[in-house]
Amino acid sequence: MQWHDASEWEKGIYRPILRFLIKNTETLFQEYKTKGVFHEQTVLRETPWNTKEFAFYDLDMNGLTFYEDVK
Repeated sequence: MQWHDASEWEKGIYRPILRFLIKNTETLFQEYKTKGVFHEQTVLRETPWNTKEFAFYDLDMNGLTFYEDVK
């Protein structure tokens, strides 16, 4: 979790985001997708920093990111 001063929250960014290292992002992504918890733009992606990840947010823009290292 990363802390930011509350005055920054008014800008709609810098909300708490938790990152979870997991073993199989594809399986978890598909499970959550079938439950309808994602925004239509939520995707599973490979990043330039060698992870495969997806993230989603609550109504206050607090986020959860699930990722695995790609080798």
